[in-house]
Amino acid sequence: MTPIVEAAIHCFEQGWSPVPIVKGKKRPAVEDWPNTRYKTKNEIEAAFEDSNLGVILGDASNGLIDIDLDSDEAISLADGFLPVTRMIHGRKTSPRSHYWYRIEGWSVSTEAFKDPLLVKTDPGRATLVEIRGTGGQTLLPPSVHPSGEKYTWFNGWHAPAVVSYKEINKQVRWLAAAALLSRYWPAAGNRHEAAMCLAGGLLKVRG
Repeated sequence: MTPIVEAAIHCFEQGWSPVPIVKGKKRPAVEDWPNTRYKTKNEIEAAFEDSNLGVILGDASNGLIDIDLDSDEAISLADGFLPVTRMIHGRKTSPRSHYWYRIEGWSVSTEAFKDPLLVKTDPGRATLVEIRGTGGQTLLPPSVHPSGEKYTWFNGWHAPAVVSYKEINKQVRWLAAAALLSRYWPAAGNRHEAAMCLAGGLLKVRG
């Protein structure tokens, strides 16, 4: 039994819906992947023998969601904004780029928070952070990223933290805002003025 098959069976045992992903790619290996459900371990072993491993998010996996940190700014700030979870994974160049949670009693859709200045000019860098839920899927360890880097769990596998939709949605929005500010924060000499403007804007929002 390969490590991918073992990991897929482990997902199945958690009540999640694994999906085979084409090796070297991020796209599912089955056409109707959002509705793919494996019912036995034997089915999983046959389906994942020569593939990467993904998990179908949201409703298909009992509320499992992935906070995908797509920018260096979001990665560096994540621990200051996101609820604590021990289920974190990534790859060598970004080992803490996916934070995992489970939402109870709420269907969570995928939502991306983007840098408005780059949406048209540099779409590859536009996404700062993304809530991945129903309608999405994410590659899991020990899959291999298209770059050749292997996905690994940060400090081993742990169960996801259980949080409310209201909490995670609010914190991800704050994280996206902080990441955007960090990206364009002025160099020395102009920081005082920028801080004053930011403080004034936050006071208006609070009021």
